[in-house]
Amino acid sequence: MKKTIPILILLLLFGCAPPSEEKVEGLYVVTTSFPLYDFAREIGAEDATIELLLPPGSEVHSYEITPGDIKKVTTSDLFLYIGGSSDTWIDNMLGASELADNHSLRLMDVVSLYEEEESQSMVEEEDHDHMVEEYDEHIWLSIENSRVMVEAIAQSMASLDPDHADNYHKRAQEYNQKLEKLQIDFQVMVDRAKRKEIIVGDRFPFLYLVKSLGLTYDAAYPGCSANVEENARAIKGLIDKVKKENIPVVFSIEMSRGTIADRIVEATGAKKRMLHSVQNVTKEEMQAGEGFLSLMEKNLAALEEALN
Repeated sequence: MKKTIPILILLLLFGCAPPSEEKVEGLYVVTTSFPLYDFAREIGAEDATIELLLPPGSEVHSYEITPGDIKKVTTSDLFLYIGGSSDTWIDNMLGASELADNHSLRLMDVVSLYEEEESQSMVEEEDHDHMVEEYDEHIWLSIENSRVMVEAIAQSMASLDPDHADNYHKRAQEYNQKLEKLQIDFQVMVDRAKRKEIIVGDRFPFLYLVKSLGLTYDAAYPGCSANVEENARAIKGLIDKVKKENIPVVFSIEMSRGTIADRIVEATGAKKRMLHSVQNVTKEEMQAGEGFLSLMEKNLAALEEALN
């Protein structure tokens, strides 16, 4: 998300607005990220109202915040956010608002982090400063991290709503058991796989996924910037590698044009498959009830094909 209007102006705008007529049931939790939304709704169930600021189908890196978004955040009981480069506007907003520290939770503070990096075929992003170290923000793609995040969210919800604390902790424990099984399924698949490297002809938000599974990778671009241009050198490097190593699958990411992946598969005969970052979902995925678990299970199947 990007900040397009000064935060103080937004706070003034929402502060003068009439109160919302929407009735909120139970603990009111607002978040900027689909994984956090999905975790919170699994934990909260009927005891909480969970709201995702980012509309389905929107690009998180180019979404423009509104006065309404600021109002929702500052009137929430609990605000959940990742805290990476897509959320730089949030610290300014929280500093200018009266939202107490215990009413917001930055999830990058509770998990292990990896610095962004470039693989062999990656090109430099525009205005990329190698002197500035940035942590990759796609922390949920390590299932171990996700389990830690679920516990942290449940603890925050329980502390703010002690009447339903037992319910929150119970649901978090049940959900984490499902995550643990998924984590085991991923590792068993990788241990049995013939290959240990994936090729992504696209942006690369999967650092935590490959690191947690002991995989290597090659990709067209580091991180998940929305403003990237095709680069002949990157495409050629990936084409050469796919041909030389007879790699069966080239990945693109969700809600991407996939043009680089298309060129690679056309030149090599490899199959094109989607790997989902779960950063957001489409309207169709939201309507179909897709969640973190179901999307990661699809990633499991896609990776199994790519590694064998």
